[in-house]
Amino acid sequence: MDFRRFAELLEATGEFHRLEIKVFLALLSLGRGPRTASEIAGKCGLSTTNTYRYLYSLADKGIVEFEKNSRKVFWLSGINPFPRVFSFVSRKYLKIKKVFSELADLYSEFETGEVWMGRKKVERWSGAGEFLRIASLVVDASEERVDILAEFLPDDIVILDSLKRAAERGCDLRVLTPGLEEGIIGILKKIGARTRFHESTQLPLVLVADGKHGVLVENRDPLSGTWFLNQTTDFAAKFEKMWEEAGDL
Repeated sequence: MDFRRFAELLEATGEFHRLEIKVFLALLSLGRGPRTASEIAGKCGLSTTNTYRYLYSLADKGIVEFEKNSRKVFWLSGINPFPRVFSFVSRKYLKIKKVFSELADLYSEFETGEVWMGRKKVERWSGAGEFLRIASLVVDASEERVDILAEFLPDDIVILDSLKRAAERGCDLRVLTPGLEEGIIGILKKIGARTRFHESTQLPLVLVADGKHGVLVENRDPLSGTWFLNQTTDFAAKFEKMWEEAGDL
């Protein structure tokens, strides 16, 4: 087993404390069979008290099993625990999703439909996180259509979910691309976007909502560009012409 990669993946889940990971790796390195907490503590360099604490938390996740007697011994589950762990994480996510849905319903009475209080805005942006925040806002502001010229589109739930919401509101989603990855094209089609082939995109990514709100990716490395709100543009007319010239994917 690649222990370093295993530890990285455990950390990436956000479900494991770093000391919990140390205890887990110690048990893995000790091999199969029951081990005392003091043996495991000696391997991972923690106190026996802390080792007990994280062994019990691993047991709560179904990863570690133990005998409840005077001389406790612990061992790794012989049945792969990660599908079960993911089920518990999913249950937590579904609960949070329900809470956010109710929050959205309650906030709706404060919605005006006005973007940036109707004021015009043009601003530079940089970084993947900033792009996702801005692009999802632009898509959420759409009322009729979202037009996208794309050499690439991040496979990220934030932007893809915003496009899905736009489609559910009845917005027309259109994508022109010289060659997005098949997986992304499949996702876009599934949420209701129409996609066509077009050789020239000029910029790596242009996403415009209703012809007046948009985000431009001008550089991919590092990711940066410009975004605008409530601007009069000729983008819609230009996109329409390109759309008519393009071929179906």
